[in-house]
Amino acid sequence: MPGASNEDKNDENHIFYPETRTFDSFRRHFLSTQDPPESSHVDFFGTIKIHGSNISLIFTNDDQPCRIQSRNRILSPDSDLYDCHRSLSRAPLNDLVSQIATIYSDPWTEIMVVAEWAGKGIMKGVGTSLVEPKFLTIFNIRIERKWQDIRKYRTVALRDHRIYNICDFPSYSITIDLRDLNDVERADQEMDVLVAVIDKKCPVAAYFGIDGPGEGIVYTYIPPQTSYHLYNFKVKSTSHQIVRKSTVVDAKTVGLTRSVDAFVQYCITPARLDQGISYLEEMGKQIQPSSTGDYIRWVVRDALNEEGYTLEERNLKEKDVKQALTIAVRRGWEVRLKAALRAESGEFPN
Repeated sequence: MPGASNEDKNDENHIFYPETRTFDSFRRHFLSTQDPPESSHVDFFGTIKIHGSNISLIFTNDDQPCRIQSRNRILSPDSDLYDCHRSLSRAPLNDLVSQIATIYSDPWTEIMVVAEWAGKGIMKGVGTSLVEPKFLTIFNIRIERKWQDIRKYRTVALRDHRIYNICDFPSYSITIDLRDLNDVERADQEMDVLVAVIDKKCPVAAYFGIDGPGEGIVYTYIPPQTSYHLYNFKVKSTSHQIVRKSTVVDAKTVGLTRSVDAFVQYCITPARLDQGISYLEEMGKQIQPSSTGDYIRWVVRDALNEEGYTLEERNLKEKDVKQALTIAVRRGWEVRLKAALRAESGEFPN
């Protein structure tokens, strides 16, 4: 699902879930932080990336009911998302806290359980979008603002209520020397092979008896001590990539105009444009001309937020590319808007 900035929050109680970077962006950011590990050889734990809607369950120890939120807003009976609040409110969610407490024995004030809500009617183009009824998969747990090793919490689930754990499904491991570009290239190719297999047959969809494509893998570095930082990155199959790898590799900085064109071609992809539609749906906005400004602002901001390192690499600034990004996004919006209006009127292309 789409990322968010603080301005997207509709409630001060909403907790922002950090953006999952692409591999190259993660590597650059990780190496530039002040507290990397002593060795640049990093072990990563990979889990299936489910194409659905990001959902967090917020528990506090003050007898308040569990707060259910999407990536950008707090859900409620009157402001739901794909029936998520209605469905989860029927489950004994506090049992998840009891399960966590058997593993985490220290006192706590806040637990955040992060999961993906997926199934029929949520997203499209993947096997899990055909699963019915919908299901929730826990993939991260944060306690006292520190991210936990999900492997230690692999038993946390309510499977009778269709709440699963990401460790129920296949996992992967890889070690990468993030400073060695040859090893980075080796790892990149190895991960691409894995996601190509998932693209053909999603293991999560297969678990539910559905034969269909998957989205990719999320790799997480789990430091020796729990951290306030979440170190992870995503690797998507070709059909779901939000950037075009070949374009960024082949592009040469030969003048501002060509550099800007190459950047726009690199980061404004069908997948990113579709994420903008998902954002509008999450925020309860119609796919109508009145949503044009919201859509364009979100997609342009998403591209700039995620590709900051690429801009620096090309000696570009936001002001250099913003107009070109806006034009490209507007074109993508017009195509999607026309398709939505045709579908609404019952008109379909031959």
